[in-house]
Amino acid sequence: MTFKLKTINIFRMTENKKKYELGYLLSSKLEEKDALSELDKIHDFIKKSDGGIVLEEAPAKRRLAYPIKKEQEAYFGWLEFLAAPEKIEELRNKFPQMRDCL
Repeated sequence: MTFKLKTINIFRMTENKKKYELGYLLSSKLEEKDALSELDKIHDFIKKSDGGIVLEEAPAKRRLAYPIKKEQEAYFGWLEFLAAPEKIEELRNKFPQMRDCL
């Protein structure tokens, strides 16, 4: 198994931004291109919130240790990003709105 790590940009940490890591699971019912478009939605939100992506692993289909929402597999990916702490709550609220996010 190979991991696809991708460095987007290195942003200098500022006083009002902190580094966060986000892991996510997307429905295995999606095609790979659709999983990447869901990732683009996450990228867009971070950029609109004046944040920056530092490092990421593209979503890859993985078998789950136990079923989540009756699914045995899911696309798993993660990213590290910089953002202002007050924007994190907005990001948490956005995930339930994404119907393909487990």
